[in-house]
Amino acid sequence: MVPALPPKRVLGADREFIEGRRRALKRFINLVARHPPFSEDVLLKLFLSFSGSDVQHKLKEAAQCVGDEFMNCKL
Repeated sequence: MVPALPPKRVLGADREFIEGRRRALKRFINLVARHPPFSEDVLLKLFLSFSGSDVQHKLKEAAQCVGDEFMNCKL
């Protein structure tokens, strides 16, 4: 099961809340990255390891190579 995202607040986000959410998001990413199906995912690995400024372009490029699992998988 994929963990739920930490809650966010639209109004009144003070420093303490923001720091707590930052830590919770870091935990969330670590849990997702260690989750068996996601730990081998090419796009997730690229997203988490890419250090350049144009990550959106790289993800789009990589997604074209990976293809659509629903179109390519045999049931």
